[in-house]
Amino acid sequence: MLEVLPAPAHVVALRVNGRVEKDDVERGIAAVEDALAHQERIAL
Repeated sequence: MLEVLPAPAHVVALRVNGRVEKDDVERGIAAVEDALAHQERIAL
């Protein structure tokens, strides 16, 4: 499971636990892409 956690706009905070499925990876990628659409640089 991959969970996107609340964080400042320049940070993508993720919690990974157990088995990671395709939907989990897609959710994480979407969170990174969204942050990069609003920030030049981000932290993971």
